[in-house]
Amino acid sequence: MPSKFSLTILSLSSLIALQSVPPVFARDDVGQKLAKAAELLNRGKAGAAASILHGVIVGHPSDSQAHMELGAALACLADNDDYDSAIAEEKKALELDPNSYYARKILGHIYTNLHKSEESIAILKEACAINPRSYAAHRDLGIALMTAGKNDEAMKSFEDAIKIDPTRPDAHGKLSLLYLQKDKFKEAVNEGKKAVKLDVPNPEAHLALANALLASGDKLGAIEPYETALQANFEKPYRNPLTAAASISGIGWAFLVKGAGPKELAEAANDQRQAIKIFPAFGPAYVRLAEILLLQGNTKKADAVYQVSIKLSQDDAGVSTAYAKYLVKTGRTEEAKSVLKKVLEKRPDYKPAAEKLAELDNERAS
Repeated sequence: MPSKFSLTILSLSSLIALQSVPPVFARDDVGQKLAKAAELLNRGKAGAAASILHGVIVGHPSDSQAHMELGAALACLADNDDYDSAIAEEKKALELDPNSYYARKILGHIYTNLHKSEESIAILKEACAINPRSYAAHRDLGIALMTAGKNDEAMKSFEDAIKIDPTRPDAHGKLSLLYLQKDKFKEAVNEGKKAVKLDVPNPEAHLALANALLASGDKLGAIEPYETALQANFEKPYRNPLTAAASISGIGWAFLVKGAGPKELAEAANDQRQAIKIFPAFGPAYVRLAEILLLQGNTKKADAVYQVSIKLSQDDAGVSTAYAKYLVKTGRTEEAKSVLKKVLEKRPDYKPAAEKLAELDNERAS
């Protein structure tokens, strides 16, 4: 029989050994740990979730759900688009569970963030086929298609998502944006209003409505949802620099309806500069700033700002079309037509560019 002294030594050595490795959880405890990790992830605490999930995997390396959730946590923690570890975990989850639609959904979301359109669309279509009743899979497929410029297909995916669950706001918000790009302002406003009604605190819903109202010509009506989006954006869990930038830019642009004197133009220009500072890749703020500079008579600076906007938004048909219209205003019609033709090569269905090009061709013919 071991002595009391030998038992004490055994306990100390065991304690030291346990401190040198991640915590390992018994099989009966895994479910609770996975639930806790998911809760932490939903609260934005990806680091804490990843720590728990690493511990689960040490003891249970064949647990596909643990790999899948760890991939999601690592994607949240990824710096400078370094998603390699997250992708590896999702692929491991699929290796262990080839029929997992959710691992495919997460992997598709990562590929969308990396602008790998073909990969994201292909794997999200698989997710939808495996679980055709998944709202999130159809929504994420819509986002991937939209990012790839396949707007008609994206619209169908968002409509499919809404059929599955009409009470979720984000698909309505995305539909609003797509209708806006087709110049269907009434439909865009209606979808924006639905998004706001379904999720009042959500700044992205208010932003979708504000953008639709602004594009439809209701600048004064757009101010309130822009301000609501900006205010809500600084309250968790919706903190988002892009939403803040879009809201500030939209407010500055909408307020020009009240008058475009020197003071109003200066304030609107400052709003655009603030939006660019918050989110330097937000193309519409550059377009608006350039237009304001043109109104102020500063063509040279307006040119420089537009060049930056084009570099940042090469695949944005709206920004390029706005630049073409600016070129026409400054007497550079042939340059404008060249820009519009390039837009239509990439987006043959983009109505604003087609109409502007037809208008310029008719002017030349007459």
